[in-house]
Amino acid sequence: MTSQTPMVYGLIGNPVSHSLSPIMQNTAFKKTGHPHKYHLFKVSENEVEKAVLGADALGFGGLNVTIPHKEAAYRVCDTHDGDAMAAEAVNTIKFNDEIKGYNTDITGARRAVEQKIEPPIKAVIVGAGGAARGVCIALKDTSNEIVILNRTVSKANKLKKQIENKGCSVTSGGLDQLERELVDADLLVNATPLGMEPDTNKTIATEKTLHQELTVFDLVYRPRDTRLLREASSVGAETIDGVEMLVQQGAASFKIWTGIEPPTDSMREVVVKELEK
Repeated sequence: MTSQTPMVYGLIGNPVSHSLSPIMQNTAFKKTGHPHKYHLFKVSENEVEKAVLGADALGFGGLNVTIPHKEAAYRVCDTHDGDAMAAEAVNTIKFNDEIKGYNTDITGARRAVEQKIEPPIKAVIVGAGGAARGVCIALKDTSNEIVILNRTVSKANKLKKQIENKGCSVTSGGLDQLERELVDADLLVNATPLGMEPDTNKTIATEKTLHQELTVFDLVYRPRDTRLLREASSVGAETIDGVEMLVQQGAASFKIWTGIEPPTDSMREVVVKELEK
């Protein structure tokens, strides 16, 4: 089967209607001359295995997987890349002679940060869910210290135990430690939904605790210009918005599926335009 044979790709999850992946991936396919199409598929939690195996049987080229199905999809795959194995979760699947799972969320976070900051770094991660875990794995090779802070300290402690053997110093605690930990931090990551629409006035930190030597990365992309990023800009800190991670993970998925370099700039442009509507 050649790369020019029309193939179906798509996103499985619940919900999926809000996703920007179709406009991003269909733009990439069109830009590179591929006749493929990307669609959304709402899949319930108890139907993930059927959906993945069915897509394989129907000759799909691949899938993206979003919440809450990333761990379930991991278990369906025959093999995994290193990042997927570390996270025990997949967001990208390629169908060939086998079902292979990848985690390009981690790739996306890694690339977004590498564009802005030189290692080694001290990274402070706020949040302890799946997004925070992915960021921690992405940063483990370029950080000499990772600090995980969460409103529920037990969740931060649990995440610490999951990643502390990954090669760098890892500590955990509550949000009351944020101001102190930021004093000598190089990177702050918001891996929580705080600041997302409609609660756009909320933030994990303000200009009082941020500083010019810091790079601030907000995984929230609706809105793109979150209050946290505005507070960071006001003190002269570097910023990374959630769109960059979204685009980079999508670009990585595209390359896995097609084997060619993705039109990342075009993918970013169409996502930004869609968010501005």
